[in-house]
Amino acid sequence: MHAQVNPQTSPRRLQTTVAATLFVTLSALLTAPASAGDLSDRAGWSATLPFGQHGAQALVTIIDEQTLWVEALGYFNTGGDVAFRLGVSDDEADYALGLELPPVLDEPYGNDTLALHLPDGETLAGFSAIAIWSDANGESYTSGAFAPPVVPGDLNCDGWTDFGDINPFVLALTDPNGYPLEYPGCDPNRGDLDGSGATGFGDINPFVDLLLAGPSASAEYELIFDSTWSPETHPTNFPVNEHYSGLIGGTHNDQVHFWREGEIASDGIEWMAELGGTSKLTNEVQAAITAGNAGSVVTGPSLPTSPLAVSTTFTATQAFSHITITTMIAPSPDWFIGLDSEPLFVGGDWIRSHAIQVQPMDAGTDSGVTYGSPNLDTQPREPIYEITGFPFDVGGEVAPMGSIILRRID
Repeated sequence: MHAQVNPQTSPRRLQTTVAATLFVTLSALLTAPASAGDLSDRAGWSATLPFGQHGAQALVTIIDEQTLWVEALGYFNTGGDVAFRLGVSDDEADYALGLELPPVLDEPYGNDTLALHLPDGETLAGFSAIAIWSDANGESYTSGAFAPPVVPGDLNCDGWTDFGDINPFVLALTDPNGYPLEYPGCDPNRGDLDGSGATGFGDINPFVDLLLAGPSASAEYELIFDSTWSPETHPTNFPVNEHYSGLIGGTHNDQVHFWREGEIASDGIEWMAELGGTSKLTNEVQAAITAGNAGSVVTGPSLPTSPLAVSTTFTATQAFSHITITTMIAPSPDWFIGLDSEPLFVGGDWIRSHAIQVQPMDAGTDSGVTYGSPNLDTQPREPIYEITGFPFDVGGEVAPMGSIILRRID
């Protein structure tokens, strides 16, 4: 059903008519289940921190309410207690009272990447900006406010196109002078869906179609493995040639999984965890594809050292909307990190981004207890389990090995 509106009607009557027509046209959706959207309403929002004092600069993107991803990080490292700090607003006084995020920037950075995790119990709620802040000098070297991504049809600039955009769309269409007063800083031409160059009456039907379209059948994601494993985080017997094998896994449905804590490892998981091999797990994913339970094999680069971050991309479909990924902790007897069947389509929609901190796992196929233990085959195999003790624990606590970040890129 498409809307029919006479553009010659008076502005006030136009506003009422357009709004009523849109709501009638979209009434079928009013009883539809609400989308859960992302794990964070602001997932995908970013702050640009321009080149500032001491070469400080960055692009910071919200992954979820506990995680930020930093790209293009630059800093000349001139000393002092310097770190990222959240503020209620992009104001020096607010940063002074804001929340500092580890790590301290105690080395030079040049176009680097970095994952920032909020302290336990903290979220981004109430914070709208971020700075590279010198505690010693009591000032920001550079800063910026978070802003939503540009999404076609998002006329209230909240990062989503949904029922909340109907009234602002109507206002942009019928009262161009009133729109910027109601939605300052929001470009009314986000409603230009017919390619005319401006939001107009020709955009009504495309706007309706956009709201009625529902989630796409597929979604493309970037998977980032940001390893923080180091002598500082896991000091006991830390190896001299630390690295990870190539990423290996796949997309699949909820009828299959390729590894699970508490279950016996497959040959593919044993091969990956002990030798860093990918061929056997690839064959297991291919078998699941043939059986109709998986969509594709997902691979990615190895990490030649740590800390370091690598990434790969993949496409998921609604039929195969879970992702499994693994990589060997090397050298080691049979230790690895990974995701088991992480869902990407949640509450009727694709997640925009999410970060998962990963812990060391034991595949249960080799009985060695140190990084360099000789081969000691475990027969029969034991269930896969999380390693909570030697050599990863410090004072009874095991720090994460890093994070796997999933973010939609299409």
